[in-house]
Amino acid sequence: MRQSIISRILHAALAIGFVLAGAIPALSRTTYYIDPIAGNDGNAGTSPAAAWKTLSKVCSYSGANANSACATFAAGDSILLKAGSTFPGQIWPKAGNDGTAAAPIVVDRYGTGAKPIIGCNLGSTEPAGSAGQANGKDNGAGVLLKQVQGWEINNLEITNPNGMGGIKVFHSSTATYYRFKNLTIHNINGTGDGAGFPSSASPFAGGILFKIGDANTTRFDDVIIDGCDIHDIWWIGIQTGNWDMASDPANRFTRFVVRNTTVHDVRQLGIILRNCDNALIENCIVYNTGFARNNESFGIRLKFNTGSKIQYCEAYQNVSWDNSGEGGQGFTFDGTAVACTLQYCYSHNNLGGFMSVISDPGEISSDNVIRYNISQNDSNQTFWFGVSGAAPTNTSIHNNTIYAAASVPLTKVVACESGSNISFRNNIFYINTNATYDAVPTWDHNCFFGSNTNSPADAGKITGDPLINQPGGASVGIASAGVYKLKPGSPCINAGVAIPGNGGKDFWGNPVPVGAGTDIGAYEGTGTGAAFTPRTAPKPGSSAGGIAEIRSSAAGNLTVRGRTGRDFAVALCSIDGSCLEQFSGRAGGLVTLDIAHRPAHSYLLVVRSEACRYSQMVVLQIVRPRRMQSDGLVRAINAFSQPETY
Repeated sequence: MRQSIISRILHAALAIGFVLAGAIPALSRTTYYIDPIAGNDGNAGTSPAAAWKTLSKVCSYSGANANSACATFAAGDSILLKAGSTFPGQIWPKAGNDGTAAAPIVVDRYGTGAKPIIGCNLGSTEPAGSAGQANGKDNGAGVLLKQVQGWEINNLEITNPNGMGGIKVFHSSTATYYRFKNLTIHNINGTGDGAGFPSSASPFAGGILFKIGDANTTRFDDVIIDGCDIHDIWWIGIQTGNWDMASDPANRFTRFVVRNTTVHDVRQLGIILRNCDNALIENCIVYNTGFARNNESFGIRLKFNTGSKIQYCEAYQNVSWDNSGEGGQGFTFDGTAVACTLQYCYSHNNLGGFMSVISDPGEISSDNVIRYNISQNDSNQTFWFGVSGAAPTNTSIHNNTIYAAASVPLTKVVACESGSNISFRNNIFYINTNATYDAVPTWDHNCFFGSNTNSPADAGKITGDPLINQPGGASVGIASAGVYKLKPGSPCINAGVAIPGNGGKDFWGNPVPVGAGTDIGAYEGTGTGAAFTPRTAPKPGSSAGGIAEIRSSAAGNLTVRGRTGRDFAVALCSIDGSCLEQFSGRAGGLVTLDIAHRPAHSYLLVVRSEACRYSQMVVLQIVRPRRMQSDGLVRAINAFSQPETY
């Protein structure tokens, strides 16, 4: 009887399913192909053999006129560009051509070879008075997603040397589901079109921009930027919102994620997320920003955010405007950043410092947490709290490790222009300069060591050697920060104060606490004698990707062979950037460096391609016997490799 009842229920469920399936029409999914060599815009575009030829089929606007040749796309469609090809123009689908999370409209590549290149040149050449020029600051982008949603853009290279944008997204209301994956966006260099740009357009320029409407009714939801390399940008690498926007709690962006992305050589800001709730920036690298020398230059910045996190990121060589403390920090929480967290990040060699927490009148940052980070040789002011007349409140800074060598131009470890209820607990300050500490309400169980004698009053402080494995020994690459683990017997082990809601783990993922109590600094454990251990045993080999092939041998020679067809220059530098040797190589030629006489140490090998700004950097460590291992990241114009040992 029971079996019969179950059988009837199953049959009924299946019958209902068939009825519903018949009532819902099947989704029509079409794949379109574009081939700039063999294609023809008169083709159907629905197979490689009948591919379209130009981007005019996916661009709804041409100059001042609507483009009637632009196709209409529907949810589930794909637009595939032939690999190894270059496509002049831009992708600008018709308004209302929406995909969904379940059936997005996807732009990707097909075939083998390099990423397809969208060679846009828009934003500064549109004629005055044209409809295109009137919104040039909005429309000049390699990919323009205007009044559409549910799109994925993957595996492309985008450049716009005379224009203002790589990818721009604009919508006047709520829009959801955008994915940008494995993109290379570079040389977005537009500087003006004679109609009031760049001064009015610069806030709209950058690698990837999500822009709000003038009525502030825009809300973006479910956005992921993943695995992108963004560099040589006129203004900002990645940004949301508008430059002069006010906080808009009613229209916050949600589910906004930036991960596994590198931003470098940017005129002003690396990454800035405005007007987000619970955004996430993780596993990102930002360096060489701010060379416009503007006081708004930061590595990674949150502004008008609530509950957002920055974690597992690296920021270095970001430049400040001057020595006022404004700009040049690796990380920043700005106006109305509330309950945000910076954790497990590595900051080094930033000209403006490690971290700033900023409020403006009527825009108070509060209840933020800065924990389990490492700062090495950040200049000027390690921490800065401001601005005058608007004090950030309730900032908790705990379990960070801060190191500064004697040669670092550090004036203040803590600069507090304004702020209330700021607490420093369980931090290590290993400072070898005469930098000072401004007064803040709470100092509790911190360690102060080095030649610095200006430590503040702290009833629970430690002034003995924290026994860091290799203070100052980290280099490029977050993995190199392993040198900041504590040795067994460190006075900082189990010496900290317990902090509720501490995140549950240290910089390296160890649980907190381990043992009888919480440690002081970014490390939690019983101590380790090992500093940084490479992933594999050192052996002769070669670098991965890049503009040059780099090989070492056990005999003590290092060879560099160019890959780009351009002349190149090679520099062997100390880890602080001082040049030791320089060489020049011809296109496709070979440069040999004798490293056998070099002492065991870490070095930077920098390769720059002549006639362009592309560069590749490898962190090398010479060990005994004469072998080399890479303990950093291999960066190049067209490659972002994992740490490699050779």
